[in-house]
Amino acid sequence: MSFLRSCGSWAVQRATVNKLPMNLRGERRLSLPTTDATELRVFRRMCIACGRNHNSMSVLPKRYFSSSQSHMISTRKPYLIVVKEKESPKEDGAMAQLKQVLDVRLEQLLEESLKHGEPGRFYRYPKPLRTVNRPSRQKGHQPHSKRKPGFLEPKNQTDNKSSSHASTQPKRKFKAKELSLKSVQSSNVAQSQKEDVASFPEGGMPKERIAPVKDRTLSSSEVAGTERTKSRLKSYRTRGETENSRMLLKSQKVDQSEKVDPDIKDDKLVIARTDPKTPEKPDKKHMYHIMRDKSIYLEPLIEVCMFKNMTKRALSEFNSLKSKMPIDVGIYNMMLKGLAQKGALGNIRTLFDSMAASGINPDAQSYAAVLQCIGRMKFRHLQTITKCLSDMALHDITIDDLFLKTTFSNDDRSVMLEVIQEVNPDYIPPRPLPRPHATCGLVQDLYQDEAELSDGQNDESAVGHGSLGCSGLLTKEEFQDKFKEQLDLEIKEAAVIKSIEEDGNPDKNTLQKREILQQHKKVWKMSLVQAIKEEREAFKRKGRGISGPDQRSYAGMLYPFLNILKPEEFADLMLQAVADTLACSTEGLGSYSLSHELGNRVHRKLIIRSKLQKGFAEKLEQMYDAFADYHLSEEMMQRYKPREYWQQLEDELLDGPSLNHETKPWKTLTNASLGIVLVKMIARELRLDTAIMNPQAERKLIPAFYNVYIFKGTKNVNYIKPHPTLVDLMEGAKEPDMTFDTTVLPMLVPPLPWNSCKYGGYLLTETRIARCPEGSQQDQELSDPSRLKDWYPVMDSLNQLSAVPWRVNKPILDVIISVFKNNGSKELNIPQPASVLPQPPSITSETSKADAAHVYRERSLYQKLRGEMHSLRMTDLYKLSIANKYRDEIFWFPYNLDFRGRVYPCPPHFNHLGNDVTRSILVFAKGRPLGDKGLDWLKIHLINLTGFLKKSSNQDRLKYAEEKMPLILDSADNPLEGQKWWQGADKQWQSLACCMEIANAMRSDNPAEFISYFPIHQDGSCNGLQHYAALGRDKIGAEQVNLHPFDVPQDVYIGVADLVEQQRAQDAEDGVEIAQLLEGKVERKVVKQTVMTIVYGVTVYGAKLQILKQLREKEGLDRFQKSLASKYLASAVFNSLLKMFTKTREIQSWLTDSAYYIAKAGHCVDWVTPLGFPVAQPYFKQRYGKYDDVGRSNVQIDTLKQKNGFAPNFIHSLDSTHMMLTSLYCQQAGITYVSVHDCFWTHASTVDEMNQICREQFVKLHGQPVLQNLSSFLDNKYGDITISKSVKKKPQNAEIQTIGDIVKQVPKPGEFDLTNVLQSTYFFS
Repeated sequence: MSFLRSCGSWAVQRATVNKLPMNLRGERRLSLPTTDATELRVFRRMCIACGRNHNSMSVLPKRYFSSSQSHMISTRKPYLIVVKEKESPKEDGAMAQLKQVLDVRLEQLLEESLKHGEPGRFYRYPKPLRTVNRPSRQKGHQPHSKRKPGFLEPKNQTDNKSSSHASTQPKRKFKAKELSLKSVQSSNVAQSQKEDVASFPEGGMPKERIAPVKDRTLSSSEVAGTERTKSRLKSYRTRGETENSRMLLKSQKVDQSEKVDPDIKDDKLVIARTDPKTPEKPDKKHMYHIMRDKSIYLEPLIEVCMFKNMTKRALSEFNSLKSKMPIDVGIYNMMLKGLAQKGALGNIRTLFDSMAASGINPDAQSYAAVLQCIGRMKFRHLQTITKCLSDMALHDITIDDLFLKTTFSNDDRSVMLEVIQEVNPDYIPPRPLPRPHATCGLVQDLYQDEAELSDGQNDESAVGHGSLGCSGLLTKEEFQDKFKEQLDLEIKEAAVIKSIEEDGNPDKNTLQKREILQQHKKVWKMSLVQAIKEEREAFKRKGRGISGPDQRSYAGMLYPFLNILKPEEFADLMLQAVADTLACSTEGLGSYSLSHELGNRVHRKLIIRSKLQKGFAEKLEQMYDAFADYHLSEEMMQRYKPREYWQQLEDELLDGPSLNHETKPWKTLTNASLGIVLVKMIARELRLDTAIMNPQAERKLIPAFYNVYIFKGTKNVNYIKPHPTLVDLMEGAKEPDMTFDTTVLPMLVPPLPWNSCKYGGYLLTETRIARCPEGSQQDQELSDPSRLKDWYPVMDSLNQLSAVPWRVNKPILDVIISVFKNNGSKELNIPQPASVLPQPPSITSETSKADAAHVYRERSLYQKLRGEMHSLRMTDLYKLSIANKYRDEIFWFPYNLDFRGRVYPCPPHFNHLGNDVTRSILVFAKGRPLGDKGLDWLKIHLINLTGFLKKSSNQDRLKYAEEKMPLILDSADNPLEGQKWWQGADKQWQSLACCMEIANAMRSDNPAEFISYFPIHQDGSCNGLQHYAALGRDKIGAEQVNLHPFDVPQDVYIGVADLVEQQRAQDAEDGVEIAQLLEGKVERKVVKQTVMTIVYGVTVYGAKLQILKQLREKEGLDRFQKSLASKYLASAVFNSLLKMFTKTREIQSWLTDSAYYIAKAGHCVDWVTPLGFPVAQPYFKQRYGKYDDVGRSNVQIDTLKQKNGFAPNFIHSLDSTHMMLTSLYCQQAGITYVSVHDCFWTHASTVDEMNQICREQFVKLHGQPVLQNLSSFLDNKYGDITISKSVKKKPQNAEIQTIGDIVKQVPKPGEFDLTNVLQSTYFFS
């Protein structure tokens, strides 16, 4: 031992370490099956005492075992040696002798390891092996020789833990002499030195090697395993030597002799025993939960196996898990349905026996599968059919239930009916049950019987607007053609759109970069395809021959998921994700987010193909042919809501598959686990040639993406970022074609109406009605079919919005595209390319240290601005390219909700909720004559868009428009070369579009008959405060937000600014220095943002930052004074709002306090909107490494977010309710209507009618006891919960004991008369 301590340094010969395969990190690892404690201490001390850190060589406990190595660990503790080579110092004789000794011992250990199992095969459990507890010998105790293997224990494994049972233990098949360091030193060192390294097989082991271990007898399985291992070792290659990498270098004309393997570092060789073809270990926390809770992947696995015809694998997984986890009848039905398609009646009998043994009662879907299976058999036994029907009766299931309570695929219904009629020839299936009506009292008059509905809507006041549906836009044949085109798009799952940057004459530099990018993409695809194939084979090998899921590896579990798509389709999907989410910005994306997105994309493709497999497309085409008649008839659209008509079609067309078949979403971890495999392949396989931008540079392949860790708050988040060279390449290539998923594009036909919370929107692509976390409380409530009728009004509102057709405003689009192509414009809010930024200065040898620091700051700012400009440019490129693609089309937007009930279009890039540019491009597809007042509304709307006369009446705005008519016409005729009056507007592009519409109307023969497609906006006056003032009947506040009628609009921002100025003047007189400095600086602009966000729960600190941002433009104050002034003004604004909105602050405090105590009790705050939509706040604190029963992180309630979010979210749910009510009654009146939250759109000729409906529904909504209903709901659900003594209470709440004590303290309303809203012109204007 003293000899070892005296050694100065040492290194392991490359000949030794090269015998092990290298993993993707350039590491080679060796498992040491040694038990000699002295020897292990020697290795450990040589790492430390010789001045080498653990990055060079380390001896660590090995916690991940493979099943083939588990026989080594009954009494031994395996260790892991990681060796990284660097240049050895000059050696003396003692050092050389020590190296020889260590080389011999490492070779012996390696040879012994190879005889016992495969190198590189790590077990995927993140916890140590569990050994079998040996109880003392008792009566009835099973002898060891007959004992079944324990958890993860191979059948032949022995246990030497307890010497007390030596007599019962079987003899070992072999005996290996434990070698100490002394025995190693006495071995034949000279023989090791004579062996030639070059004679070894590449990447493998020599056929004969020194092995001073005594001979032992190997079992046949061990011999076979050793031979397989050696054959595999011969085929190992490092990634840098792949054929695809050579092709890329060859395409870039790179000399192979100059190629540098990117996986081998310059000064180190990292050694690890990992097969390059072996799947990498997933994120530990994800994998742990998947392996611990098999329900996470069981349902998706069955779904995938049935889709890919892997019935045996599905049965194997199911049978191995049914006794280890609770399985409900739904999972049994998945199995039964898949087996029924195969006619496997024997397997179905087995499953029914299993259900009986588990105490699970089969339902109607279970027996339907049995009858469908019998119907697909060549020979049908009447006795079996009769037995099935009699068993049904025992479970109180009738034959009618088989048709009323089940879903069908393909011809299931007709097959089952045929089987039933063999024993009951006179049986006729029942008609579907009548649909229930909506129960919400707010809209009860809209849901009447059909006869009453038709009698009340056949008068001229209800019919005749001519603005609903597609009548006059499309013929029946055109409608059918557009349906087929949309269906084909969704089947292909993507659409190729030409970029607006492509003008047909790209410059030489662009062509060169396109060629380079295409070469890379070609090689990338080949690499990814090959990697997918290798990954499949490796996963298949890992999952083969394993007895059950408790012993099944992570790789074996994921094997079916990697068969959903072809390798080429997987490669296309990954390359598309690269183009969409990674390569367009240097910021990159969180690796977990990217993994989840990739898993989602695969699942979406699986859903679409599964629907096609079940015959959905044929049934959908049949139903949509009849649904076209509805959209082509305005009278039908007023008599029936889209949902009602679609349900009527479903009840009539019963044959074929059920279209409302529920598809369960995959758990978050299932998506992420599949995505992790794909993300690692992206990072591993995609390489760049370093000489892309600089041909003079050394040419070698480098990763196109790299992993970094970024602190987000207190969390260290893994990001995958593109190499800057790749971003520059894609930016410079300006690819002519862009590929988009169909989910981000408008539809060419009206969306499917929402008739359940799981079915609606796109034809085949799965869409959810609410954007809430899967498995959350809100998601579970929305999945309850018994409450479906409560949500009919919400669904009908979404369907009304979805039924509005749109078209592109081509003149405006052409102007915007011309500005975009001309390098954009900062003044017109068209993003400029990053190339317009001036280059930052460079550092030279003459640069001083201070100047160099300044240059570094400038370069950092340059990179940040460059990334932001590129992202903004790409965003506008997407929306303008999509608009250009649809310039000659009529299209529709599908809609869904966020968790608060607010409505959003599903396509994210191009919709009317976008910015000023996007809104200016969109107009209604169906026009209406302007009529008597339409032209006036166009002029008023134009002045509203400019923002010039915010405090003036409509009459003054109309007069101003007449005065500016020459400038308006000039703007329309010469937008970019004229006097450019429109460019001074707040909303420039919408103002220009309105100028063009006014010019066209003015120049028509009769403006009253001019057909206008232009939408007129009516915007709420600080809508959040309007709802607060209505809830509290706050008289002063109601007047400030125009709930009370005035001749001119009231501006709440000016009102608050005036109160703040009064307080400032008083303080200035009292000698307050900061108040004196602010003289003349308190303006509307300074306080506007704070007043606007007060309803959304902004704090005093947040208000200070908002005001400070505005004060930075003011002169006369230094930095310190501006900070003091912002704090002073924030306090003054809050005091002013307390005076103006007294009841508002009381309601806010009550909502906040209620949410605080509910969250402290461990519950998320939830409520039901007046229209019946359930809301639950999804605010949690994530606790990493722990998971709940739906596969999400096991989370803790975020009390602060629950508390601060309740008030604004409740108000958002009210403004959404008001919008939906207006939508439903506008449809009843035959008015075209869409909205952007609290901004309502309609034709110019129907503005007055929409305004009347808007006001009536607001009064109707707040005429309900909204706060009292909320109090009752919270009291019933949480009222009995006792508040913990540890919870802090406000002084005024010191006496409360339960949550019910606080939620019952509803603020008393004021004296404002809500009916005044009906006469208020500027309530919405």
